[in-house]
Amino acid sequence: MRRFGLAIALATTAGFVYAPAGATRSNDEYRSTVLPISRGTVELASFGTLDLAADRAATLRAIHVRMIISNLADDRPWTLDSSRVELDLGAAPIAATAVNSDVATLPIAIVGRGEHAVIDLYFALPAGCRNAPPAFAVTWTLRTTASVLPQRTRFSVDDVAPRRDIALSAGWGARWWFDRSYPWPTFWRRSGILSPRPPQHIAVTRPQ
Repeated sequence: MRRFGLAIALATTAGFVYAPAGATRSNDEYRSTVLPISRGTVELASFGTLDLAADRAATLRAIHVRMIISNLADDRPWTLDSSRVELDLGAAPIAATAVNSDVATLPIAIVGRGEHAVIDLYFALPAGCRNAPPAFAVTWTLRTTASVLPQRTRFSVDDVAPRRDIALSAGWGARWWFDRSYPWPTFWRRSGILSPRPPQHIAVTRPQ
C-alpha cells in the first residue's frame, strides 16, 4: 500500500492521528444526502473504503460515513449515540468500530442550539470484503425535541454524483472513540489475562 504524504499530526486522547494529504478529498461516487430535521439538518456523506492502521499493525479496511449534525434553532440539545450507528451490507449489521470528531463526549454527540457536529464513523468490513460495495445503508437515531425515531439512509454508487472537495479530511478531529469489543491487534495484559486494547495511534489512508 502506498501512503500519501503526511499532512496533519493531531494530539488526541488516543495518541496521534495522521491525515494523509489527498487521502479523502472526494465522495467516491456516493451521493451525499441532506435530511431536513425540525429546526435543523443532518447531512450524510461517504468517502467509501479507507484503511486504518492501528498502532502500526496490519491495516483494517473500513467503510467511512460522515454525519454533519446542525441544530439551528432548537433550545434543547440534540444527541446521537455514535456507538449505536450501524452499517447494513445485507447481512448482519455492523456497529461502528471507530469514531472521530472534535466532540468531547464521544461516543455521545451533544449538539446545542446554533452548533454543528462533524462525526466520522468507520465500520470494519468483514473478512474477504475489500472493495467498496455498490450500495449500503446506515441506521442511526438522532434524539431531538421532535423525534427519537430510528432513521435509515441508503448509499449507492452514482456515476454522476458531484465530486466536490471535502473541507475536512478523515482523521481531522482531535477526539476518537473505539469499540472495545473489536479484536484489536494489540492487547492489555492484566493479571496474566490478555484482552484487546484499543489503538493508541491510528493512521488513515486511502487504499491503493
